[in-house]
Amino acid sequence: MLGFPYRHGLLFACLLTFTLFFSNWALAQGGGGGNQHWTDQPLPPEISLLTVEPNTGRTTLTWAAPAASPNNPEAVGYIVYRGKLENDKWVWQPVADLPPSQFSWTDDDADGRSGSVRYVMASKGPDENLPSKLTDPHASIYLKVEYVPCRNLIRLKWTPYVGWDNDIENYVVRAGDSQTWTSIPEFATLPGAQWEHEFPSGQDKTWYIFLEARQKGTNQVTRSNLWKVETRKQYIPASILLDSIVSAPRQNRLTLKMKLNTNPAYFRLVRQNVFDEAEGQLESIDILRFTDPNTRELIDSVTPDQIQGRKRFYSIVAMDECDEEVDRSQKSNSIIARISTRGSKNEISWDKLEISEGSRAEYRIHRMITKSTGIEELEIATVQHEPLKTVDDLSEFSGQGVQNHFCYRVTAYEITTDNSTKRVSISAPQCAQIESQIEIPTAISPTESAATGNKLGRNVFAPLTTYNAQYTMYIYNRSGETIFTGINEGWNGRLRDGSYAPEGAYIYRIEFNMKDRGSQVRTGSFMVVYPTR
Repeated sequence: MLGFPYRHGLLFACLLTFTLFFSNWALAQGGGGGNQHWTDQPLPPEISLLTVEPNTGRTTLTWAAPAASPNNPEAVGYIVYRGKLENDKWVWQPVADLPPSQFSWTDDDADGRSGSVRYVMASKGPDENLPSKLTDPHASIYLKVEYVPCRNLIRLKWTPYVGWDNDIENYVVRAGDSQTWTSIPEFATLPGAQWEHEFPSGQDKTWYIFLEARQKGTNQVTRSNLWKVETRKQYIPASILLDSIVSAPRQNRLTLKMKLNTNPAYFRLVRQNVFDEAEGQLESIDILRFTDPNTRELIDSVTPDQIQGRKRFYSIVAMDECDEEVDRSQKSNSIIARISTRGSKNEISWDKLEISEGSRAEYRIHRMITKSTGIEELEIATVQHEPLKTVDDLSEFSGQGVQNHFCYRVTAYEITTDNSTKRVSISAPQCAQIESQIEIPTAISPTESAATGNKLGRNVFAPLTTYNAQYTMYIYNRSGETIFTGINEGWNGRLRDGSYAPEGAYIYRIEFNMKDRGSQVRTGSFMVVYPTR
């Protein structure tokens, strides 16, 4: 049988147990009762995940209700705050007030494509003015992609996921050509502490790229924004042709034809002094640059010595945006004509036209002469084989009233196997002067007709030249008086009053002006005679 003290102790223990049970029950009913640890502020929720919808940039938060606590009331709702950085401090602005039964929320006003989005949450309690403490922040991954075209690289840099106590197992790069992010395959798996990556991009491709972060020991996955990258076009070889070079004393005019499959960034007109290094020291000069693929004419204009001193080789070079050559036309060269004079003959020689394998060159030589009716141009020879020269015999023009100034132009054609002309190069005109033979009569008979057939055969005193010559003539009598002055005009024997000059000796002075050869002066005397009746 138990004694009184023992029974008294058992009763005390029962009363203490009942008191503790009643206190906990009262606390669970929303009141602190006598619990000195009780607070009317609920516990905060537990954010489990913040992720971005890659295409739209919208963010979604998921969380769990706070654990039951004897010291705090149950949550009666949740408040979501979006962060805004002001003066290097995060300011939290409420953006959603949600019921206690909701544990996921999508922020339609957020855009994770323009930067990382940051949130905290709080639980609402019975006292609407006393929400819970704020949770630790969660921030989305923001991916930034840089395309380096000249190295064919794609570089990724991203802000790390904030949350999970930085307990990230790895980052997964998803990259492919699908526009639907759910279909983009895994491309690379990276350590959780790595925040940048690069890989070869290739050319002529379209990439869609986003990141995933995975939490250690869970199935939680958060995603970044999506990037679209279009790599530079691969240049497809085209047809670039310098189809003609027309030379003038101070410039070479070039025409071109281009049939492009891909537009390069720009073009260069390059001039070289030799065809290749085998012919001598190669000097290459950029004459000009242009970007318009519809350009059809270019001018190389510098001093005559640089242009016409020797033949030049030209190429059109296509360049990409990385300043790398992607295409080049065949070299085309200018033609320089050269003339040497021997007596009444001119020998014309010229440069070789560089042609493609399988083509042939044909050279046509044109002569230009000045007549009283204007300039006459005539093709005088066609040459298809070396030696590249021809001789022009001009004796037939002696005394025909043409000037003794003869010019020549050489046109070189590249002709393909089907007899079509591929390219043309035309030299600048080169001129030479034939020495005029001058004959001066010793006597004239002014009253005789030119058609009488007298021995002199002349009734006008004038110089006889094999080619037209410019001259000024002065006639003096025996007293030294000037009785006639004429420019390119003979003296018919009449004095200023219209009467015939007396028979006898007269003195002449003739100043000849020969183009490109300076002037000549002839002086002497002649007789004026009249036939005996």
